Amino acid sequence: MRMNQSFENAGFTFLIGFLAGVSPFLFMQLLPAMLSPSQALPFRNYVAILVTGILIGAITAVLFSKTFNERDPRDVFLTALGIPAILIATVSNISTRSEALHTVNQASAAASNAVLNPPPAAEPVSLEVVAPQQPKPQGRRLVSPAWAEQSSGSGGILLAQAGAYFVVIGKYEGEREAWQALEQLRQDRLRTELYFPKSLRVLRAGTGAYYVSYSGPLSQEEAGKLFKLIRINDPNLTPELLKQK
Repeated sequence: MRMNQSFENAGFTFLIGFLAGVSPFLFMQLLPAMLSPSQALPFRNYVAILVTGILIGAITAVLFSKTFNERDPRDVFLTALGIPAILIATVSNISTRSEALHTVNQASAAASNAVLNPPPAAEPVSLEVVAPQQPKPQGRRLVSPAWAEQSSGSGGILLAQAGAYFVVIGKYEGEREAWQALEQLRQDRLRTELYFPKSLRVLRAGTGAYYVSYSGPLSQEEAGKLFKLIRINDPNLTPELLKQK
């Protein structure tokens, strides 16, 4: 007698769970046709809906078959309606964690490659440091001695020391474009600045191209370290190594 009662309870709870699992998804299929009677009923997902109903019914039977006599069937039905939401939330959390782990792994791999792989060979280029344009002095103001020393180059351009290395973070066709990029980079807060303060400047190559350098001239070792720091901390930038001929 008790065995038969257990089977009956399991059957009732399974049926309630099946209806609760099928009803929301079936209603989603019927709603477009209800709003637009001329539209044909779409039942392309009936197999998935049926399998979902069986799954929810089985879960409901496992949860409530033993205590079905002590519960109102309405409570069982309303509880079963929430089971799909729990399953969807569980799958979403797993997907989110998987995506986060994938992102972390990609970042770790990129950082490892940037640290372990040596920086590329510096391209030897004839470079000139373009001095910023100074406002014309008004009245009889004296020119700063430091600026007078810097302006000794022709056209406000200073020759970089031979053998110096530069880490450039942008290449441009015109001087005006280079200065505009420099001003934008000056306003941006780069993560690399936490480890290496930026001192932006414009360089002109012998080929006529213009570059924005992250800092002034560096030794080969310092330039290699700065190159890796930019690759790791600011992956949106594309640093290059240049060497003054």
